[in-house]
Amino acid sequence: MVAHEASAVSRPRRGQNWIGGVVVEEKRTTTSPVDVAEALVGARFPCTKEQLLEHARGIGATEEALDTLLALPEGIYQSPSDVMRFVHG
Repeated sequence: MVAHEASAVSRPRRGQNWIGGVVVEEKRTTTSPVDVAEALVGARFPCTKEQLLEHARGIGATEEALDTLLALPEGIYQSPSDVMRFVHG
């Protein structure tokens, strides 16, 4: 995954997203979006990747969902939809 500092004039291109002011390349996974969505239930946003992982482990998320969250780029996620963009693009 490649991260680029965002400037005032830069915009994410197709296949890229903004995470915490940084443009990151999109990563798609084969994990069920439902498993990941269930892992996010009750999570407090905004939060970091590490906070998401801690929450998901605490509620007994599947190994597949944890692997998907582990593959997320570092950054601050503002909502579950920020996370889900990386799950199914």
